[in-house]
Amino acid sequence: MRIAFFTDAFLPQINGVVSYVVDVTTWLTKKGHTVIVYAPKPRRNFHIDVSQFPFRLVLLPSLPSPIYPDIRITIPSLPKILRDLKRSHIDVVHINDPWTVCMDGVEAAKLLRIPIVMTYHTFFLDTDMLKNIRFGKILTALRKPLSRLITFFHNYADVVICPSFTAQKELEKYGLKTATVVLPNGIDLSRIRRLKSAEIVQRRAEFGLSSKDFVGLYVGRLSADKSVDFLIRAWKNVVRSHPSAKLLLVGTGPKEKDMKKLVRMQKLQSAVFFAGSIERDSLLSSGLYSMADIFITASKIENQSIAMIEAMAHGLPIVAVDMRGSKELVDSTNGYLVPPDSMDAMSHAILTLMKSSKKRQLLRNGSLFRAKEFSSSTVVSKLEGTYFALSRGKKYIPSS
Repeated sequence: MRIAFFTDAFLPQINGVVSYVVDVTTWLTKKGHTVIVYAPKPRRNFHIDVSQFPFRLVLLPSLPSPIYPDIRITIPSLPKILRDLKRSHIDVVHINDPWTVCMDGVEAAKLLRIPIVMTYHTFFLDTDMLKNIRFGKILTALRKPLSRLITFFHNYADVVICPSFTAQKELEKYGLKTATVVLPNGIDLSRIRRLKSAEIVQRRAEFGLSSKDFVGLYVGRLSADKSVDFLIRAWKNVVRSHPSAKLLLVGTGPKEKDMKKLVRMQKLQSAVFFAGSIERDSLLSSGLYSMADIFITASKIENQSIAMIEAMAHGLPIVAVDMRGSKELVDSTNGYLVPPDSMDAMSHAILTLMKSSKKRQLLRNGSLFRAKEFSSSTVVSKLEGTYFALSRGKKYIPSS
């Protein structure tokens, strides 16, 4: 098959949407499909080597967004896209955002009568998400009509893929009429590297951590929607009881300076460490996940966190907030879910795991077992079934 992916999130961004697009398109090419990915051209000082990908990458001219630093606004490229899709005899178009690249993708697909698949990755208009962007207060006031507008956009699809049941319910709540299928995000389990004991000691030393430290790991954006400030404050409660507790934050984002300032204010410089941005390939190949004792997130907006699935695949117990997609990944077999905004509950869950190596081992086994559900090969095979049905002119009917 010939498949065109459209995404407004791409390198140099490091986030779940980028991981999803690169992983899925790479797997599709491995299975013999021809794939083209359309994405915004990055800022001038960042070069993308298009030859590193097994798919054809088309970068569209773009400008920086005044709303959020990572977002690029593409210059309308519909004529170019129309010619390219027609010349490439594309069978299916897969849309991954409701922004400028993807708007052109939808319009081109409609004009050429190519079936459209969309994936609903992000709760764009969540109150916590809107804290990240300029004009957030105005958009918060317009949240309901804007949510309906995003749903209206997704109604252009022939089928919408939701990584979680929570996402499916939200779209249906705002009037989605298109058929949906819940299909989880997948990861390439063959890329998971679990370090041996001696390697863990060496890797920890690179971050100023010792083998005796209890290490909690967070991987993701340092932004308001991820509630990293809450996580840092909860860690202070942990350190009061156990000074050897260390928190490693991997990632960057618009609130990085604020987070570092908070660490200084809380006098946690010896307990909270910032690893900065680490490319996903390096993150996985280095085995960094497996040097931690647990994975922690205080985010309340997760659809289905790829970082959390990767942590599970490395055998880490999970501590997360009992909201949205997180509660579909975590249960009593692989971690703890805590009530939102409950710092005491978050601290208590972390301390419980610190005190019991036996409990940690049980949850490690649970994480490893559950991670098998999210193999990229399995997920992509199911996605192929959707593509084939649509390309043959069949109306998609979700299985019961």
